[in-house]
Amino acid sequence: MPKEIERKFLVDRSAWQPPGSGEDVRQGYISTEHGRIVRVRLTEYPDGTEKAYLTVKGERVGISTDEWEVAVRPDEAREMLAGVCRKPLIEKTRYRITHTGRCWEVDEFRGENTGLILAEIELDRPDEEIDPPPFVGEEVTADRRYTNAYLVTHPYSTWGKPARLGPRFEDALLFAARLHAEQKRKGSSVPYVSHLLAVCGVVLEWGADEDTAIAALLHDAVEDQGGMVTLERIRERFGEQVAVIVDQCTDARESPKPPWHERKQAFLDRTHAMSAEARLVCCADKLHNVRTMIADHRHAGEELWKRFNATADEILWYHREVAERLSATGLSQARELGEAVEELERMQRAACGGRNRT
Repeated sequence: MPKEIERKFLVDRSAWQPPGSGEDVRQGYISTEHGRIVRVRLTEYPDGTEKAYLTVKGERVGISTDEWEVAVRPDEAREMLAGVCRKPLIEKTRYRITHTGRCWEVDEFRGENTGLILAEIELDRPDEEIDPPPFVGEEVTADRRYTNAYLVTHPYSTWGKPARLGPRFEDALLFAARLHAEQKRKGSSVPYVSHLLAVCGVVLEWGADEDTAIAALLHDAVEDQGGMVTLERIRERFGEQVAVIVDQCTDARESPKPPWHERKQAFLDRTHAMSAEARLVCCADKLHNVRTMIADHRHAGEELWKRFNATADEILWYHREVAERLSATGLSQARELGEAVEELERMQRAACGGRNRT
């Protein structure tokens, strides 16, 4: 499959001046699932001609993405945009600027993404050097929020605004409470739903939208309450976006679960492919777990570790690895998790008198 290699930047408005007429672009998404993106794009050029394409994008590795594209008729594209694509559509004006012999594409977004201006350049290889024009600002290549697929579900106009929680969220609260009604936190009589509510609270404080908040409530549903059957129930009841986040946060779908170290390593190995929303839920989940362990360690000391199916060293290793790998993806909240893990490690070292526990 051909590869798209590109870098993306914010535009410095003080240095940007549109160079005349641009191309009118409308694009929609049949799928926004990470690694399985399906896009329809219709472009009208200044001379009145139109071109349309159906594009499939695979998993992104660094700044490279597998991409397959085929031309479709403009009338076919209009039908897909109106019928099968998620709303809102992405609407933007695209300008092409040549600088030092290279073509830069600058997109001024309209509609629900008004106010956002991005500059992109396609490269022949990932390590290729570039000479940006004066209007190019901060690089956001690694920030998934600036992908068009993300803007469909999280329009720029909603960034920084509190999530609107409606009937779907209320339904998820009841669904989660009933699903985990008989479950307790490890080694305690605390209802498991307390953890789900805490994780949901953390992601909302971090600016999550309703879908992500719902996924936070349900992030352990597949692993602990029914496997793939439960995942399908979630998909039917709360939609594809919620189901994808929950699935990506799940480290075991089968029963009995694989051995502890095997499934934890497998989970770590796929953190790089998680959606931004799944990373946020994962980080909140592990943060609440570590905070709970810190509180319990103060009261129970090393007795704490007896409730787990792994040693203290293994549990500390796992949470430290999660923090480091999430941080490597650019998730700023991972720093908070890392600091909590460091505190728990200090407590454990003090309890062991400086000895390593195995």
